[in-house]
Amino acid sequence: MMKDLLTKEQKIIKKYFRNDNFLRIFSFLMALAFFISINGVIGYDSEVFHTTEYIENIPLDVVYDEGYVVTGYPEEISATITGTKSNVQAAMNKKDTITATLELPIESEGIKTINLNQMLEFNYSGDVNIKPTIEEIELDVQKKITRELPIQVDYVGSQSISKGYILKQPELSRDTIIVEGGSQEINSIEKVVALVDLNELEDAKTKEEEIEAPIVVYDNKGQVVDVETNFETINITQPFEIATTIVEAEYQFIGKPDNKYISFACQEDQIVECEDNGDIPITTELYGEQDEISKIDKVEYVFDLSGIKDDEAVVTGSAVLPPNVFTTEPTKTIKIKLDKGKSKTIDNVQIRKENLNSIYSVIVEDLDSATISITVTGADSVIDSFDEDDISLYVDLTDIEAAGVYELPILYSTNQYVDVELSDEKVKLNIEEKE
Repeated sequence: MMKDLLTKEQKIIKKYFRNDNFLRIFSFLMALAFFISINGVIGYDSEVFHTTEYIENIPLDVVYDEGYVVTGYPEEISATITGTKSNVQAAMNKKDTITATLELPIESEGIKTINLNQMLEFNYSGDVNIKPTIEEIELDVQKKITRELPIQVDYVGSQSISKGYILKQPELSRDTIIVEGGSQEINSIEKVVALVDLNELEDAKTKEEEIEAPIVVYDNKGQVVDVETNFETINITQPFEIATTIVEAEYQFIGKPDNKYISFACQEDQIVECEDNGDIPITTELYGEQDEISKIDKVEYVFDLSGIKDDEAVVTGSAVLPPNVFTTEPTKTIKIKLDKGKSKTIDNVQIRKENLNSIYSVIVEDLDSATISITVTGADSVIDSFDEDDISLYVDLTDIEAAGVYELPILYSTNQYVDVELSDEKVKLNIEEKE
Protein backbone atom coordinates (compact mmCIF):
# COMPACT_ATOMS: atom_id res chain seq x y z
CA MET A 1 0.00 0.00 0.00
CA MET A 2 2.80 2.40 0.99
CA LYS A 3 4.67 1.58 -2.13
CA ASP A 4 1.66 2.33 -4.25
CA LEU A 5 1.24 5.74 -2.51
CA LEU A 6 4.87 6.81 -3.21
CA THR A 7 4.58 5.68 -6.72
CA LYS A 8 1.46 7.83 -7.10
CA GLU A 9 3.20 10.97 -5.66
CA GLN A 10 6.26 10.41 -7.80
CA LYS A 11 4.02 10.26 -10.82
CA ILE A 12 2.46 13.59 -9.84
CA ILE A 13 5.91 15.25 -9.35
CA LYS A 14 7.15 13.91 -12.62
CA LYS A 15 4.05 15.23 -14.25
CA TYR A 16 4.70 18.79 -12.90
CA PHE A 17 8.36 18.81 -13.84
CA ARG A 18 7.47 17.73 -17.36
CA ASN A 19 5.21 20.78 -17.59
CA ASP A 20 7.05 23.77 -19.17
CA ASN A 21 4.94 26.41 -17.40
CA PHE A 22 5.62 24.87 -14.00
CA LEU A 23 9.37 24.77 -14.66
CA ARG A 24 9.38 28.46 -15.63
CA ILE A 25 7.55 29.45 -12.43
CA PHE A 26 9.78 27.25 -10.26
CA SER A 27 12.98 28.65 -11.81
CA PHE A 28 11.79 32.22 -11.28
CA LEU A 29 11.01 31.56 -7.61
CA MET A 30 14.43 29.97 -7.02
CA ALA A 31 16.23 32.89 -8.68
CA LEU A 32 14.21 35.38 -6.65
CA ALA A 33 15.12 33.61 -3.43
CA PHE A 34 18.80 33.59 -4.37
CA PHE A 35 18.72 37.36 -5.24
CA ILE A 36 17.06 38.18 -1.94
CA SER A 37 19.63 36.21 0.05
CA ILE A 38 22.55 38.00 -1.64
CA ASN A 39 21.29 41.60 -1.84
CA GLY A 40 19.24 41.71 1.34
CA VAL A 41 15.99 43.05 -0.15
CA ILE A 42 14.06 41.16 2.48
CA GLY A 43 15.13 40.02 5.91
CA TYR A 44 18.93 40.02 5.91
CA ASP A 45 21.40 41.16 8.56
CA SER A 46 22.95 44.46 7.18
CA GLU A 47 25.89 44.35 9.62
CA VAL A 48 27.20 41.28 7.86
CA PHE A 49 27.44 42.81 4.37
CA HIS A 50 27.92 46.59 5.08
CA THR A 51 30.70 48.62 6.73
CA THR A 52 31.49 52.24 7.74
CA GLU A 53 34.75 54.15 7.43
CA TYR A 54 35.77 57.59 8.72
CA ILE A 55 37.39 60.20 6.44
CA GLU A 56 38.72 63.64 7.43
CA ASN A 57 40.28 66.73 5.84
CA ILE A 58 37.73 66.88 3.03
CA PRO A 59 38.12 70.29 1.28
CA LEU A 60 34.96 72.39 1.58
CA ASP A 61 33.97 74.83 -1.16
CA VAL A 62 31.33 77.34 -0.04
CA VAL A 63 29.43 79.08 -2.82
CA TYR A 64 27.39 82.22 -2.20
CA ASP A 65 26.43 85.60 -3.64
CA GLU A 66 29.59 87.72 -4.20
CA GLY A 67 27.80 90.70 -2.69
CA TYR A 68 28.17 89.17 0.76
CA VAL A 69 30.97 88.09 3.08
CA VAL A 70 30.42 84.81 4.95
CA THR A 71 32.51 83.66 7.91
CA GLY A 72 32.26 80.78 10.36
CA TYR A 73 32.62 77.78 8.07
CA PRO A 74 35.57 75.40 8.20
CA GLU A 75 37.94 74.98 5.30
CA GLU A 76 37.78 71.19 5.71
CA ILE A 77 35.24 68.75 7.14
CA SER A 78 35.08 65.13 8.26
CA ALA A 79 32.53 62.50 7.17
CA THR A 80 31.54 58.83 7.44
CA ILE A 81 31.30 56.57 4.39
CA THR A 82 28.83 53.66 4.61
CA GLY A 83 28.12 50.90 2.07
CA THR A 84 29.16 47.44 1.05
CA LYS A 85 32.71 46.57 1.91
CA SER A 86 33.82 46.65 -1.70
CA ASN A 87 32.16 50.00 -2.43
CA VAL A 88 33.50 51.58 0.77
CA GLN A 89 36.99 50.31 0.00
CA ALA A 90 36.77 51.80 -3.49
CA ALA A 91 35.77 55.15 -1.98
CA MET A 92 38.60 55.04 0.56
CA ASN A 93 41.08 54.41 -2.23
CA LYS A 94 39.95 57.71 -3.77
CA LYS A 95 39.49 59.66 -0.54
CA ASP A 96 42.11 62.27 -1.51
CA THR A 97 39.94 63.26 -4.50
CA ILE A 98 36.71 63.67 -2.55
CA THR A 99 35.56 67.26 -2.02
CA ALA A 100 32.39 68.85 -0.66
CA THR A 101 30.34 71.79 -1.93
CA LEU A 102 27.97 73.94 0.12
CA GLU A 103 25.72 76.27 -1.86
CA LEU A 104 24.19 78.99 0.29
CA PRO A 105 20.98 80.74 -0.81
CA ILE A 106 21.84 84.02 0.95
CA GLU A 107 19.35 86.85 0.69
CA SER A 108 20.06 88.89 3.83
CA GLU A 109 22.61 89.63 6.57
CA GLY A 110 22.68 87.93 9.98
CA ILE A 111 23.55 84.70 11.74
CA LYS A 112 22.44 81.70 9.68
CA THR A 113 22.15 78.08 10.89
CA ILE A 114 22.94 75.66 8.07
CA ASN A 115 21.96 71.96 8.10
CA LEU A 116 24.85 70.19 6.43
CA ASN A 117 22.99 66.89 6.06
CA GLN A 118 20.47 68.62 3.83
CA MET A 119 22.62 71.09 1.90
CA LEU A 120 26.08 69.55 1.61
CA GLU A 121 27.00 67.72 -1.58
CA PHE A 122 29.99 65.41 -2.02
CA ASN A 123 31.53 65.04 -5.45
CA TYR A 124 31.83 61.25 -5.31
CA SER A 125 29.64 59.15 -7.57
CA GLY A 126 30.25 55.71 -6.06
CA ASP A 127 27.43 53.65 -4.47
CA VAL A 128 28.07 54.69 -0.86
CA ASN A 129 26.43 57.00 1.65
CA ILE A 130 28.67 59.94 2.71
CA LYS A 131 27.48 61.85 5.74
CA PRO A 132 29.21 64.80 7.52
CA THR A 133 30.17 64.24 11.15
CA ILE A 134 28.67 67.60 12.16
CA GLU A 135 25.04 68.28 11.34
CA GLU A 136 24.87 72.07 11.64
CA ILE A 137 27.12 75.14 11.45
CA GLU A 138 26.45 78.80 12.24
CA LEU A 139 27.52 81.36 9.68
CA ASP A 140 27.91 85.13 10.01
CA VAL A 141 26.62 86.80 6.85
CA GLN A 142 27.46 90.44 6.12
CA LYS A 143 27.15 92.65 3.08
CA LYS A 144 30.47 93.17 1.30
CA ILE A 145 31.85 96.72 1.40
CA THR A 146 34.80 98.18 -0.53
CA ARG A 147 36.66 101.33 0.55
CA GLU A 148 39.78 103.24 -0.41
CA LEU A 149 41.79 104.26 2.68
CA PRO A 150 45.01 106.23 3.25
CA ILE A 151 48.21 104.44 4.33
CA GLN A 152 50.34 105.67 7.21
CA VAL A 153 53.74 104.45 8.40
CA ASP A 154 54.24 102.88 11.83
CA TYR A 155 57.65 101.97 13.26
CA VAL A 156 58.52 99.03 15.51
CA GLY A 157 61.84 98.16 17.16
CA SER A 158 62.68 101.84 17.72
CA GLN A 159 65.25 101.01 20.41
CA SER A 160 67.46 99.35 17.84
CA ILE A 161 67.99 102.44 15.67
CA SER A 162 71.27 104.16 16.38
CA LYS A 163 71.06 107.38 18.38
CA GLY A 164 72.78 109.27 15.59
CA TYR A 165 69.98 108.47 13.15
CA ILE A 166 66.97 110.77 12.91
CA LEU A 167 64.10 109.35 10.86
CA LYS A 168 62.87 111.75 8.18
CA GLN A 169 59.55 111.76 6.33
CA PRO A 170 59.25 108.44 4.43
CA GLU A 171 58.25 108.25 0.78
CA LEU A 172 55.61 105.60 -0.05
CA SER A 173 55.21 104.06 -3.50
CA ARG A 174 51.42 104.35 -2.99
CA ASP A 175 49.35 106.63 -0.79
CA THR A 176 46.08 104.65 -0.58
CA ILE A 177 44.87 101.05 -0.52
CA ILE A 178 41.60 99.28 -1.39
CA VAL A 179 40.12 97.23 1.47
CA GLU A 180 37.22 94.82 1.04
CA GLY A 181 35.25 92.83 3.61
CA GLY A 182 32.13 92.52 5.68
CA SER A 183 30.33 95.65 6.83
CA GLN A 184 31.26 95.11 10.50
CA GLU A 185 34.96 94.65 9.74
CA ILE A 186 35.18 97.58 7.35
CA ASN A 187 33.36 99.91 9.73
CA SER A 188 35.70 98.91 12.58
CA ILE A 189 38.88 99.94 10.74
CA GLU A 190 40.84 102.65 12.56
CA LYS A 191 43.93 102.79 10.33
CA VAL A 192 45.90 101.05 7.63
CA VAL A 193 49.66 101.03 8.27
CA ALA A 194 52.85 100.09 6.49
CA LEU A 195 54.88 98.46 9.26
CA VAL A 196 58.58 99.40 9.20
CA ASP A 197 60.76 97.23 11.44
CA LEU A 198 63.72 99.33 12.56
CA ASN A 199 65.56 96.19 13.67
CA GLU A 200 66.31 95.72 9.97
CA LEU A 201 67.95 99.15 9.81
CA GLU A 202 70.39 98.91 12.73
CA ASP A 203 73.30 98.21 10.35
CA ALA A 204 72.27 100.80 7.76
CA LYS A 205 75.33 102.19 5.98
CA THR A 206 73.63 104.75 3.78
CA LYS A 207 71.61 107.89 4.42
CA GLU A 208 68.56 106.36 2.71
CA GLU A 209 67.15 102.84 2.85
CA GLU A 210 64.71 101.03 0.53
CA ILE A 211 62.25 98.95 2.56
CA GLU A 212 59.49 96.49 1.60
CA ALA A 213 56.96 96.90 4.43
CA PRO A 214 53.94 94.66 5.13
CA ILE A 215 50.44 96.19 5.22
CA VAL A 216 48.48 95.74 8.47
CA VAL A 217 44.89 96.85 9.12
CA TYR A 218 43.92 97.78 12.72
CA ASP A 219 40.68 98.58 14.54
CA ASN A 220 40.31 101.19 17.28
CA LYS A 221 41.41 98.65 19.90
CA GLY A 222 44.68 97.92 18.16
CA GLN A 223 43.51 94.50 16.96
CA VAL A 224 44.26 93.28 13.44
CA VAL A 225 41.17 93.36 11.18
CA ASP A 226 40.79 90.43 8.78
CA VAL A 227 39.92 92.05 5.44
CA GLU A 228 41.10 91.71 1.86
CA THR A 229 43.49 94.32 0.41
CA ASN A 230 44.55 94.88 -3.18
CA PHE A 231 48.23 94.50 -2.18
CA GLU A 232 50.03 93.05 0.85
CA THR A 233 53.33 94.97 0.92
CA ILE A 234 54.48 98.43 -0.09
CA ASN A 235 57.86 99.88 -1.07
CA ILE A 236 59.08 102.70 1.17
CA THR A 237 62.09 104.98 0.83
CA GLN A 238 63.21 105.86 4.36
CA PRO A 239 65.67 108.76 4.57
CA PHE A 240 67.78 109.53 7.65
CA GLU A 241 69.39 112.59 9.07
CA ILE A 242 72.68 111.33 10.42
CA ALA A 243 75.36 112.85 12.63
CA THR A 244 78.47 113.27 10.47
CA THR A 245 82.03 114.51 10.76
CA ILE A 246 85.14 114.56 8.61
CA VAL A 247 88.31 113.20 10.22
CA GLU A 248 91.86 112.49 9.23
CA ALA A 249 92.62 109.10 7.71
CA GLU A 250 95.92 107.28 7.66
CA TYR A 251 97.26 104.21 5.92
CA GLN A 252 98.57 101.21 7.83
CA PHE A 253 100.42 98.49 5.96
CA ILE A 254 100.80 94.85 6.91
CA GLY A 255 102.62 92.04 5.19
CA LYS A 256 105.36 94.31 3.81
CA PRO A 257 107.57 92.77 1.08
CA ASP A 258 111.07 91.78 2.24
CA ASN A 259 113.73 94.49 1.96
CA LYS A 260 111.32 96.91 0.29
CA TYR A 261 109.70 100.02 1.71
CA ILE A 262 106.99 102.37 0.54
CA SER A 263 108.30 105.50 -1.17
CA PHE A 264 104.95 106.72 -2.49
CA ALA A 265 101.27 106.10 -1.63
CA CYS A 266 98.35 108.03 -3.01
CA GLN A 267 94.64 107.53 -3.57
CA GLU A 268 93.96 106.53 -7.17
CA ASP A 269 91.80 109.56 -7.91
CA GLN A 270 94.47 111.96 -6.51
CA ILE A 271 97.66 110.61 -8.08
CA VAL A 272 98.37 113.67 -10.24
CA GLU A 273 97.91 115.99 -7.25
CA CYS A 274 100.17 113.80 -5.10
CA GLU A 275 102.91 113.76 -7.72
CA ASP A 276 102.70 117.53 -8.15
CA ASN A 277 102.44 118.54 -4.50
CA GLY A 278 103.79 115.62 -2.53
CA ASP A 279 101.70 114.21 0.28
CA ILE A 280 98.20 115.66 0.57
CA PRO A 281 95.83 115.36 3.54
CA ILE A 282 93.83 112.15 3.71
CA THR A 283 90.31 112.37 5.16
CA THR A 284 87.12 110.36 5.42
CA GLU A 285 83.53 111.20 6.37
CA LEU A 286 82.05 109.38 9.36
CA TYR A 287 78.40 109.05 10.32
CA GLY A 288 76.41 107.23 12.98
CA GLU A 289 75.94 107.73 16.71
CA GLN A 290 76.99 111.24 17.73
CA ASP A 291 78.49 110.04 21.02
CA GLU A 292 80.70 107.56 19.18
CA ILE A 293 81.90 109.63 16.25
CA SER A 294 82.80 112.51 18.56
CA LYS A 295 85.47 110.26 20.13
CA ILE A 296 87.25 109.66 16.82
CA ASP A 297 89.86 112.00 15.37
CA LYS A 298 91.56 109.57 12.99
CA VAL A 299 90.60 106.46 11.00
CA GLU A 300 93.04 103.79 9.93
CA TYR A 301 92.81 102.02 6.58
CA VAL A 302 94.67 98.70 6.65
CA PHE A 303 96.36 97.45 3.45
CA ASP A 304 97.82 93.98 3.08
CA LEU A 305 100.94 94.00 0.89
CA SER A 306 101.57 90.26 1.14
CA GLY A 307 102.59 88.75 -2.18
CA ILE A 308 103.46 92.02 -3.95
CA LYS A 309 106.64 91.56 -5.97
CA ASP A 310 106.62 94.54 -8.34
CA ASP A 311 107.91 98.00 -7.48
CA GLU A 312 104.46 99.50 -8.20
CA ALA A 313 101.02 98.18 -7.30
CA VAL A 314 97.39 99.18 -6.75
CA VAL A 315 95.96 97.91 -3.44
CA THR A 316 92.68 98.28 -1.52
CA GLY A 317 92.41 98.74 2.23
CA SER A 318 89.46 98.65 4.66
CA ALA A 319 88.57 101.18 7.35
CA VAL A 320 88.80 100.06 10.98
CA LEU A 321 85.77 101.44 12.85
CA PRO A 322 84.04 100.88 16.20
CA PRO A 323 80.40 99.67 16.38
CA ASN A 324 77.64 102.11 15.32
CA VAL A 325 80.09 104.25 13.34
CA PHE A 326 80.20 104.12 9.54
CA THR A 327 82.09 105.84 6.77
CA THR A 328 81.09 106.93 3.31
CA GLU A 329 84.32 105.25 2.17
CA PRO A 330 84.51 101.80 3.79
CA THR A 331 87.48 101.06 1.50
CA LYS A 332 90.15 103.15 -0.20
CA THR A 333 92.19 102.14 -3.24
CA ILE A 334 95.70 103.56 -3.54
CA LYS A 335 98.72 103.31 -5.77
CA ILE A 336 102.02 102.53 -4.04
CA LYS A 337 105.67 102.52 -5.08
CA LEU A 338 108.28 100.35 -3.37
CA ASP A 339 112.02 100.90 -3.07
CA LYS A 340 114.95 99.30 -1.32
CA GLY A 341 115.43 100.51 2.23
CA LYS A 342 117.99 101.97 4.59
CA SER A 343 118.13 103.43 8.12
CA LYS A 344 119.02 106.77 9.74
CA THR A 345 119.48 107.78 13.40
CA ILE A 346 118.47 111.23 14.62
CA ASP A 347 119.60 112.40 18.06
CA ASN A 348 118.16 114.86 20.57
CA VAL A 349 114.55 114.70 19.43
CA GLN A 350 112.31 116.63 21.82
CA ILE A 351 109.40 114.98 23.66
CA ARG A 352 106.21 117.04 23.84
CA LYS A 353 103.69 116.89 26.68
CA GLU A 354 100.08 116.82 25.54
CA ASN A 355 96.63 117.03 27.16
CA LEU A 356 97.79 118.08 30.62
CA ASN A 357 95.13 119.60 32.85
CA SER A 358 95.76 123.37 33.23
CA ILE A 359 95.97 123.10 37.03
CA TYR A 360 99.18 121.09 36.75
CA SER A 361 102.74 121.71 35.61
CA VAL A 362 105.20 119.05 34.50
CA ILE A 363 108.91 118.60 35.19
CA VAL A 364 111.14 115.96 33.63
CA GLU A 365 112.67 113.95 36.47
CA ASP A 366 115.76 113.06 34.47
CA LEU A 367 116.99 115.91 32.26
CA ASP A 368 118.95 113.39 30.17
CA SER A 369 115.62 111.83 29.13
CA ALA A 370 114.09 115.13 27.97
CA THR A 371 115.25 114.17 24.47
CA ILE A 372 115.87 110.78 22.92
CA SER A 373 117.33 109.31 19.78
CA ILE A 374 115.26 107.68 17.07
CA THR A 375 116.18 105.32 14.26
CA VAL A 376 114.00 105.39 11.17
CA THR A 377 114.05 102.79 8.39
CA GLY A 378 112.36 103.23 5.03
CA ALA A 379 112.79 103.68 1.30
CA ASP A 380 116.01 105.36 0.22
CA SER A 381 114.25 108.43 -1.15
CA VAL A 382 112.22 108.86 2.06
CA ILE A 383 115.14 108.44 4.49
CA ASP A 384 117.41 110.83 2.56
CA SER A 385 115.07 113.73 3.25
CA PHE A 386 113.75 112.62 6.65
CA ASP A 387 114.53 114.90 9.63
CA GLU A 388 113.14 115.58 13.11
CA ASP A 389 110.41 117.80 11.68
CA ASP A 390 108.89 114.71 10.04
CA ILE A 391 108.19 113.02 13.36
CA SER A 392 106.50 114.09 16.60
CA LEU A 393 107.35 112.45 19.96
CA TYR A 394 104.91 113.02 22.83
CA VAL A 395 103.46 111.72 26.07
CA ASP A 396 99.69 111.75 26.58
CA LEU A 397 98.74 113.23 30.00
CA THR A 398 94.97 112.95 29.57
CA ASP A 399 94.54 110.45 32.41
CA ILE A 400 96.59 112.40 34.99
CA GLU A 401 94.23 113.35 37.84
CA ALA A 402 96.64 113.97 40.73
CA ALA A 403 100.12 115.31 41.38
CA GLY A 404 102.93 112.77 41.53
CA VAL A 405 105.74 111.05 39.67
CA TYR A 406 104.67 109.08 36.59
CA GLU A 407 106.55 106.88 34.16
CA LEU A 408 104.69 107.17 30.87
CA PRO A 409 105.15 105.62 27.41
CA ILE A 410 106.62 107.76 24.64
CA LEU A 411 104.35 107.91 21.60
CA TYR A 412 105.08 109.14 18.10
CA SER A 413 103.34 110.14 14.89
CA THR A 414 104.76 110.68 11.42
CA ASN A 415 103.37 111.27 7.95
CA GLN A 416 106.16 109.26 6.37
CA TYR A 417 106.08 105.52 5.62
CA VAL A 418 108.92 104.48 7.91
CA ASP A 419 109.58 102.10 10.75
CA VAL A 420 110.57 103.90 13.96
CA GLU A 421 112.72 102.63 16.82
CA LEU A 422 113.07 104.74 20.01
CA SER A 423 116.18 104.75 22.19
CA ASP A 424 113.85 104.89 25.23
CA GLU A 425 110.30 103.57 25.44
CA LYS A 426 109.26 105.59 28.54
CA VAL A 427 109.94 108.90 30.27
CA LYS A 428 109.62 109.77 33.98
CA LEU A 429 107.69 112.99 34.73
CA ASN A 430 106.97 114.86 37.95
CA ILE A 431 103.44 116.36 37.90
CA GLU A 432 102.91 119.25 40.34
CA GLU A 433 99.92 121.43 41.10
CA LYS A 434 100.36 125.05 40.12
CA GLU A 435 100.41 127.58 42.98
